Amino acid sequence: LAATALGRVAVAHMQSGDLHEAARRMQQARALALAAGDLRVLSEVHSLFGLWSMYRGLFAAAERWFEEVAVASHFSGDEQVAGWSLIGRAGCMTAQGRVDEAARTIARIVPWLEEKA
Repeated sequence: LAATALGRVAVAHMQSGDLHEAARRMQQARALALAAGDLRVLSEVHSLFGLWSMYRGLFAAAERWFEEVAVASHFSGDEQVAGWSLIGRAGCMTAQGRVDEAARTIARIVPWLEEKA
């Protein structure tokens, strides 16, 4: 619960533009999630690090964070988290001019979305 709360606090700091404090809170949340072995919260925090990196224009670093989200989703079997990874990675690819690769990446999630709709 504390790791989830810290993640939400980090989002508030990102929204207010305080990226330094957001990073500090995300690091705390990540440490707690790792200690608890909570893959869902760890995935959320890694997604936040991906977004944080995107906000700073660090698209290659952001893509690596979203790849970590994919690893966690593989072990947890969480399809929603897998979707977060694909969407985040596609955003990074687009920002780096890899539009065709981004489109192929997004296409991978479409069947799951149609199934859930």
